[in-house]
Amino acid sequence: MIPVNLKMHNFMPYKGDAPPLSFTSIHTACISGDNGAGKSSIIDAITWALWGKARSKSDDELVYQGENETSVEFDFNSGGQIYRVIRKHARPRGKRASGQSSLDLFIFSEGNYLPLSAERISQTQEKLESILHMDYDTFTNSAYLRQGHADEFTHQPPGKRKEVLSSILGLSVYDLFEDRAKEEARQSEQDKTRLLSGISELENELALKPSYETELEQSEKVLADIDKSVQETGSSVKRLRAEAQVLENAKTQLSRLEPLISRHHEDIAREKEALNKSLSNLTEYKKLLNNQAIIESGFQELKATRKSYDEMNQRARQLSRLNEKYNQLERTRDRAQNELNTQHKLAENNIRQLESKCGKLPEFKQEQRKIAAAQHELALLETEIGKRRENATARTTALSNVTETIFQLKKQVSEVDEKLRILLETQSGLRCPLCETELGAHELG
Repeated sequence: MIPVNLKMHNFMPYKGDAPPLSFTSIHTACISGDNGAGKSSIIDAITWALWGKARSKSDDELVYQGENETSVEFDFNSGGQIYRVIRKHARPRGKRASGQSSLDLFIFSEGNYLPLSAERISQTQEKLESILHMDYDTFTNSAYLRQGHADEFTHQPPGKRKEVLSSILGLSVYDLFEDRAKEEARQSEQDKTRLLSGISELENELALKPSYETELEQSEKVLADIDKSVQETGSSVKRLRAEAQVLENAKTQLSRLEPLISRHHEDIAREKEALNKSLSNLTEYKKLLNNQAIIESGFQELKATRKSYDEMNQRARQLSRLNEKYNQLERTRDRAQNELNTQHKLAENNIRQLESKCGKLPEFKQEQRKIAAAQHELALLETEIGKRRENATARTTALSNVTETIFQLKKQVSEVDEKLRILLETQSGLRCPLCETELGAHELG
């Protein structure tokens, strides 16, 4: 991995956008300065961008004091190809929230950086480490000696030292070659076993060659006999084929005639059904002709009943007019009664006035005579009203009788209409609608 460019924003002691660093023209460099000037922070920016690890305990400590987010953009060359990695981190906004981080990987091609990032940060990190061919521990134990950790490699256990050296020297490639050689050896062994099995089967087949040759000679003799039999039966086969063709033609003609026969049978069935229906209708017509006298008698009775019904309706209308006139008389009687009562009250008032005026006795007597005459007229009017009430009562009774008669006539007419309908629509197995006698086979005939 060869560094190319480095950009930092709010990273550790560098506030805002730090001046970008370009490593393209540098072969060997020495960074010097006071303690806390930010020398080691440059290496921390590179390791954090590549592996997400630095000297801090958490990513939140990498953000410049008082700022909320930081980012590092690092370009490097690996295997002759330029890559760019951008890692960002934002502090949590609440006490219980967690910080947000992101990692993006690009490859430089034809003047543009094309994305290589995966869906998750862990997947993108795996791609990045596969490009670098080393992890953070290998880097800190080989190319980079952290301050105070110069002897860290010697303090590592043997297995870890071997792992670091293998990663540095690329010995892991030989492990892949070993695994591939073992796989090819297993495959070769399987191929060898399969070939030996095939050779064994071929040897067994070769041992059976004499018996196969004997069977072949016998089969050739049988085949010659079969050919002779085929030639002898050739003419018979031709004759049978001709007969089979004739039978096939006859079968085809039969299949063509079967639908016609079926349709003829259906036509015959329909004709029989129509004939039976006609015979049934003829029987019904005969029954109606036999009951002609009864039907005509019932029709005459229906006409007479309808005439009586019309007369009753006319009487009912006359009765309605009489009732209306009676009601008018009742209203007239009531008005006259009210007027007489009013006059009677006025007369009594006048009598009291006359009694208080003894000096006007002659006038009082004259007024008394008028009252007597009015009372006489009232008595006559009441007598007339009584007579009219009696006449109205009699007419009401007659009206009730007429109404009852009309109801009975309507009922008779309805019964006659129903009997006539039944008679016209009667079928076998029903009763006579006039005499209620069951119609058997003899009556229907």
